[in-house]
Amino acid sequence: MKKGFALWIILILAVSCLIMIKPEHVIAQNPTQTPIYHKPTVPRIYLNLIVSAFVVNKTIELFIENQPFTPYYDPSSGWNISFYYNVQIKTNEDNWSANWSTLYTVDELPTQSNGNYTVFLYPSNQPVDENDYQLGGRLLELPPGTQIEFQVQAMIGYVHRDFIGQPPPYYFTGEVSGWSNTQTLTMPTSVSPYPTPIIPEFPTTILIITFLITATLLGTVVIKRKQSRRRIE
Repeated sequence: MKKGFALWIILILAVSCLIMIKPEHVIAQNPTQTPIYHKPTVPRIYLNLIVSAFVVNKTIELFIENQPFTPYYDPSSGWNISFYYNVQIKTNEDNWSANWSTLYTVDELPTQSNGNYTVFLYPSNQPVDENDYQLGGRLLELPPGTQIEFQVQAMIGYVHRDFIGQPPPYYFTGEVSGWSNTQTLTMPTSVSPYPTPIIPEFPTTILIITFLITATLLGTVVIKRKQSRRRIE
């Protein structure tokens, strides 16, 4: 009986060890539940102000250098992975004491374009008010002399919704870069709505021909006057 009992104990311990040890090939076939994203680098940005001719209409132009990226599907999360940009601004009101404010909500984050640059255009609200600008989802007044700062953040991941709360909020999951260098734009105090008129330059040959014709006409007039005087005499 004692030998039988001892064999049962040894058998139970052996089975328990086999259950606790997972085969190596099983671990390799089981993908991780945490998706791996490439961390984007800090974007480089440029600012420009477009002033259209004939109508006083100004547009803030924001250039962002694109980064190498190909959208892909992540099976561990079940989401398509995209490249997003987050934009924040600040004006010189209250001596730059105002906090940075983002232009886009999580569910409205713009994605990177397919070219070398992603360009955002923020036009003035002409003809209603040329000093009001549509910046993303915000309408902001920027009178002449106002300085506005821009920063951009790159984001790789996906936007999803958590159906908890009213309304259910949106979240971003993935990797983000640091904020870009700050670019500042000063709104002009005066803008000419019309382009400076250009005076065309006449070619030299046309000037010479015009001079010869004029000289010939004057010579003809002088000769006729002399002939008329001789007849009178």
